[in-house]
Amino acid sequence: MSIILTSCGKSGSVQAAVDVHSHYIPQEYMSFVQEHNALMDELYPIPEWSEESLKAFTDNAEIAHTILTTPAPHPYFGDTEESVRICRMLNDNAAKLAAASDGRISWCATLPLPDARAAAEEAERALTELGAVGVKLPTNAGGTYLVRV
Repeated sequence: MSIILTSCGKSGSVQAAVDVHSHYIPQEYMSFVQEHNALMDELYPIPEWSEESLKAFTDNAEIAHTILTTPAPHPYFGDTEESVRICRMLNDNAAKLAAASDGRISWCATLPLPDARAAAEEAERALTELGAVGVKLPTNAGGTYLVRV
């Protein structure tokens, strides 16, 4: 998590806390990662997550707004069609979560990289139709790193 404290005016008093790095880990994503035996791909376990635990945490920590992204590993295991399907599901669900949050949640789209065309199409859909505020670009997708071609 990364917290930004916003202030207003000369007093410098804190007006709101914004969490700009919070993970969204729905059960469907956990099942997908588990199907690919990738729960420990990043050398640490993916934590359990729920909408209720997110709300309880943000309420307790007095966080006014949270920006969600999916955690590593990136949802690509060699099958572009599968990655497109999972990314669409993640983005659709994040949009619903944000819409029901009374303005307390924003999200960044998950893209089906390394397929650049599919990623561009999903970015456009998520940003223009679903309300994403940005996109998550992982350092790599299944071992394929972003490089200049």
